[in-house]
Amino acid sequence: MTGKTASGVAIPEDLVLVGHITGAYGIQGWVRIRPYSADADALLHARTWWLDKPEIRDIEVLQAKDHSGDTVARLMGVADRNAARRSRVLPYRYRASIFPRWMTANFTGST
Repeated sequence: MTGKTASGVAIPEDLVLVGHITGAYGIQGWVRIRPYSADADALLHARTWWLDKPEIRDIEVLQAKDHSGDTVARLMGVADRNAARRSRVLPYRYRASIFPRWMTANFTGST
């Protein structure tokens, strides 16, 4: 995965698929994310996530917290429940170089 987003941001080559957005959380635009790892604590500290559809793009994470095994997050540009619902089923990626080595293996199955 190389190149640039529509806004001209370089796409990192080390992106790892780490989960997908399952829907809205609350009424203020938060989204619920299903991580692909039982130990997804590193996602709570990420400031940028990469959404995969309709094309890959970066999005700023304003807040994130653990909620019953999922992650919930408030993302830049997602202002209400309707916008959060439109984000449903978007896979998201995270830079593998930022994860600790054990966390990268946890998500990708590699060592």
